[in-house]
Amino acid sequence: MKTEQIFISSKDLRHKEVMDMTESFTSELLLEDKEASRIRLLVEETLGMVQILTEDFIAYLSLESDENQVKINLDVKTEMDYEKKKDLISVSKSGKNSAVKSFMGQIGEFLEKALDDFSSTANLTDDYKRGLLDYGEMGVGTGVDSMDASFVWSLYQYKNKLSPEDNSPADETDLAILDELEKSIVAKIADDVIVGVKKDRANLTIIKNIDR
Repeated sequence: MKTEQIFISSKDLRHKEVMDMTESFTSELLLEDKEASRIRLLVEETLGMVQILTEDFIAYLSLESDENQVKINLDVKTEMDYEKKKDLISVSKSGKNSAVKSFMGQIGEFLEKALDDFSSTANLTDDYKRGLLDYGEMGVGTGVDSMDASFVWSLYQYKNKLSPEDNSPADETDLAILDELEKSIVAKIADDVIVGVKKDRANLTIIKNIDR
């Protein structure tokens, strides 16, 4: 089952339309109230991320499900070039976008930067070393200059990487990151969050396993 794609932007979230679609979607799946509430909350958080992005950001949001999963898909594009983005960031004294601190905020910022100029994506990973998003280590990409170049990041894989499998003492920085992730509604509720960038397209997929 898959819904239609709804066009949204930071100027026009079309909040009621998106939430009405989400309500119909969860009702048709016959989800328990708790599960349906979590899906709605994840959609709300996704809209919140779009809202704090620049006015040049546009996206298409849709929902889909299979037997035991729900996916919130956000296909994104931007009309802002890389130089304009750098000018925007430079307004902040720190040279960073100071408004972006949360887990979803950092995901949104990375998507914006990567879409501004895909050839610069490899350099952008330096901004996220040892933070809530460690794209430098978890990003999967080969041949940035090739037509098939792509980057993929998975919250599930990242969490597993931060948690030692052999029960050895975890790095203090890793423990701090895990603690911060626990404070994020999306990172706590979702079973995975996948960020993918390929040339002039990017996709955010939030996955929630469901019980029926």
